[in-house]
Amino acid sequence: MRRTLLTFSLALLCAVLAQPVAAQFKLGVQAATITSVDAATSVDLNNTFGFGGRVMLDPPLFPLALVGGAVYYFPDCAGDCSYWTASLVGHLRLPTPIVSPYLLGGWQTRHAEADGFSNTENGAVLGLGLQLNFMLSLFLEATMEFNDDVPSVDTDPIVIKGGFLIG
Repeated sequence: MRRTLLTFSLALLCAVLAQPVAAQFKLGVQAATITSVDAATSVDLNNTFGFGGRVMLDPPLFPLALVGGAVYYFPDCAGDCSYWTASLVGHLRLPTPIVSPYLLGGWQTRHAEADGFSNTENGAVLGLGLQLNFMLSLFLEATMEFNDDVPSVDTDPIVIKGGFLIG
């Protein structure tokens, strides 16, 4: 009898907490700034600001979420230049209802163009963040991006991102 009651309770819990797949996706925008990076090229990325979008697959009651995002930065340069990043990361978070701290890790592509020079790099990204869940989700995170280092130049930026997600 105890086993039947436990099975029935678990089935009822799963039925009550079930959500459609559309409710597991969140869309949002983010702003980012790059800090603590030396100038490895003619473009100085220190204190560069950017905007982008973000999509999150966030299953309920599961501590791991998958996040994809892209940011276009506005570097300060004399000529024609551009810098953007795109990433796919996993969030491992505490499944708390309102305030959720999380660790993140994943892979990122970076593309820079300046004065006819074009460079694309791929590398790991690690960080930590905090998400506040109300009618929309607000987040703030700090990440370390691991680039191919130029000898004696620190090109691994620390990026601070913040924004909101709806869904």
